[in-house]
Amino acid sequence: MNRWNYNYQEVQASKLYRQMYGPLMARALGLSRMQDVANFQLPDDRVCVFFYAPMPDSFLIQHDELGQQSGQVLYVIDVLRPESGSND
Repeated sequence: MNRWNYNYQEVQASKLYRQMYGPLMARALGLSRMQDVANFQLPDDRVCVFFYAPMPDSFLIQHDELGQQSGQVLYVIDVLRPESGSND
């Protein structure tokens, strides 16, 4: 317990990053309620690619008083599917 009577648990950053993947995907798709998630379907003409990667050094805040920084970035790319059928 700390002075605010709040239980603090030490959690590894990698575990937090894994736990955030789903909520970040939902946010990227504009979904805010579980009902929205259950009913969501991408349009037939696209695929959504998600890439969860370590944060690049260029995203770090440069300041002498900050300690070691790390993080993850969720890159989201919408890819249009090629039209099916013949090109006459």
